Order: sequence, then structure tokens, then C-alpha cells
Amino acid sequence: MLHESSRRIKKGGSLIIIDLEKSQSPFGPHAHQRIDHINIKEASEIAGLEIIDKFKPGSYHYGIILRKNN
Repeated sequence: MLHESSRRIKKGGSLIIIDLEKSQSPFGPHAHQRIDHINIKEASEIAGLEIIDKFKPGSYHYGIILRKNN
């Protein structure tokens, strides 16, 4: 998904990802089915995206802002 997103974003463009934390919460998929923010970091680097910022939009979520540099 990140590779395709990177392909479609113009140089200097941004992508925001908001997802559930890997820990268990009262809703959503089980923790073992969630994507950890470390996996997003690794995949974004491979896709040519740089992490600009991280934020916590809610008690059970994480957010990452990515930018395409090449």
C-alpha cells in the first residue's frame, strides 16, 4: 500500500496514516492483527517516504505524517 501511495504522490507531497495501536482496545481487530508503527516506519523507508511527524490522535490510535522526497 505504501509503495503505491508513494508512486502516486508528487515529490514533496504528504501522506497521513492513522491506525490503531498494537495494544488491545475495546474495539477493532485483535492486537495481533494490527500493524505496529515500527512496521510502518520500515515500509515507508522502503517506499521512499520520510517520517515528518508522529502524533497521538486518540487513546487507542497513532498517527504518522510522511513526505515523499524523491
